[in-house]
Amino acid sequence: MSRKTLAWDVLKETHVMKATQTEGGKTMEIVCYNQVNRGDWCQEIYDTQSRNAGRRARLLRRAGYDVRVQALGPQITRVGRVKMTILHITPGTHQDTYDLPPVKIERL
Repeated sequence: MSRKTLAWDVLKETHVMKATQTEGGKTMEIVCYNQVNRGDWCQEIYDTQSRNAGRRARLLRRAGYDVRVQALGPQITRVGRVKMTILHITPGTHQDTYDLPPVKIERL
């Protein structure tokens, strides 16, 4: 397998992942616009305005993962300019990031 093929397998097309999470007695839907998971790290991209990045970061930290949150700034998308936030997730107390809490994936 060539290096180029491996890179293509890792960098997926933009997709939307939805997860219903319960926080403080409320049920909410968390929507992720992209995820790249290499096992020793994972990155997820969220719309800043929805505040889903903070919710997901809290859930992952409670589960024992190390999570860093950083603003990406405005990104050009099919729907126009959208301010985005990125989560960088490392295993923390887990062996790898392949066992992140499950989410439903829907292509855009």
